Amino acid sequence: MNDFRSPVDDILFTLEHGADAARLPDWDPDLAAEIVGHAARFIDERIAPSIRWATARGHDWNRGAPDCPHPSLLPIVTTPPPAGPV
Repeated sequence: MNDFRSPVDDILFTLEHGADAARLPDWDPDLAAEIVGHAARFIDERIAPSIRWATARGHDWNRGAPDCPHPSLLPIVTTPPPAGPV
């Protein structure tokens, strides 16, 4: 079971208020929300489980890519997970 969930609301808040994305002439907040939502679902369902899988098997993130259940994700899962519980 993977308990990681992408912080969609935080990302959208940062785009709107931190980056002031509304100042861009073609900014569409609905489109941004849809894109961030799709990216978050991909990360939650595909990338995070691969990182958890490798970490649970004692992968040393300093040695490169682990044996991964999703070989197409090897370039992605070589980035260590954030500190703290995964």
